[in-house]
Amino acid sequence: TLSVEDLVRSCTSDVGTSLHKEIPSLLSQFISSNGGEGTLFIMDGYDEFPEELQKNSLVADIINGKTLPQSSFIITSRPRASAPLHDKIERRIEVSGFGKEEIEQFIREYYGESSSSVADALLARLNSTLPQIKAMCFIPLIL
Repeated sequence: TLSVEDLVRSCTSDVGTSLHKEIPSLLSQFISSNGGEGTLFIMDGYDEFPEELQKNSLVADIINGKTLPQSSFIITSRPRASAPLHDKIERRIEVSGFGKEEIEQFIREYYGESSSSVADALLARLNSTLPQIKAMCFIPLIL
């Protein structure tokens, strides 16, 4: 099983100095002694984690509040894959896609008044010759 120290060690780079080699141990002791209070774990791409890691691991224990119950976490995942987590989390935010009007509004606001010709050219190109790229624009994070 993975310990808090192993988790911290896997998330820190090895820069080679003796002080930096002690950081994972010191940091894991601090996190553990405070029950995770003041600690934010960011788990990006949770749906890509191996099933074993999602169900029977330190990561699962943190999410379920069995380990470091005072810690907080942010999990990014595709909506379907995160469904089993819904009863374990306090707050859920879903990024919904843009509609056609919102794509145009975003592009126009991004380029502003001074570059409206660039926005016009981009919108015209998206509408006529780049339908595959326009399809990706419905996802706000890609824009």
